[in-house]
Amino acid sequence: MKEELRVEEEIDVQQKFSSDVDADDARASGMLGRIGRSTGEASRSKRKSRPATRASQAASPFLLESLYFRSFGERGLLSREEEILIAKRVDQGTRRIRAALRQATRTLLKARRIPACAESAKLLLSVRRLSGLSATALDSAEKALNTVLHPSSADLHPPASLAKPLEIVLGEIRTARVILEQGKDELVRCNLRLVVDVAKHYTGRGLSLLDLVQEGNIGLMKAAERYQYRKGFKFSTYATWWIRQGITRSLADQSRTIRVPVHQTEASHRILRVMRRLCQQLG
Repeated sequence: MKEELRVEEEIDVQQKFSSDVDADDARASGMLGRIGRSTGEASRSKRKSRPATRASQAASPFLLESLYFRSFGERGLLSREEEILIAKRVDQGTRRIRAALRQATRTLLKARRIPACAESAKLLLSVRRLSGLSATALDSAEKALNTVLHPSSADLHPPASLAKPLEIVLGEIRTARVILEQGKDELVRCNLRLVVDVAKHYTGRGLSLLDLVQEGNIGLMKAAERYQYRKGFKFSTYATWWIRQGITRSLADQSRTIRVPVHQTEASHRILRVMRRLCQQLG
């Protein structure tokens, strides 16, 4: 009987304690309820936002492609007359730079006893003999002239009779370079669509479309440096070969797990072409 009375007393105390807690902490319980609801809503919103974030991340390459294609989609293609006009400007800038380099080489050879003058003359001669004047080659030529005009040591200064002609030549190179770069940039920008058309034929071989377009653009810039309008063919015809070469070389270098040298890949392609031709002829 005593044990039963003790159990009943404990039950009564627990009921009173729980009712007191509910009465005293009504605000706290309400706050806990609101916190629980807000936490649940936040977790649900996070779950909903995760697929959207993943979808946006997955769509980012397509977004980049669309933005890139849109950047030159509104630019029209060049006509034959426009190509010739731009190519003439490029040729004019190239001729002026080569003439200035020739004059600078002759001037530096007069002071060949100075090591810096002899080395600069050798470098300018090699730049002048290049088939295309790239930005890297012109930067090295300007750097060589600046080294002669502004040496680190006072003993290496060229004579006054040579300094003035070299300064004139350096100014002529910079002026002609502006004409050259503007013409090349216009040729490249108006033919970006051609790179995309060529790159689409090489998709699915280990590189994405944007990577193929990037390598093709490098080939397009090389074509703009070496284009000769006097030979009669269009720039797009000439540039297509350079674009394909840039893309195929990048595929040979980057698309395989084990890298095969480019000349070996080209040799295997030539062998396969000969095999196909012999199979067609001999059956």
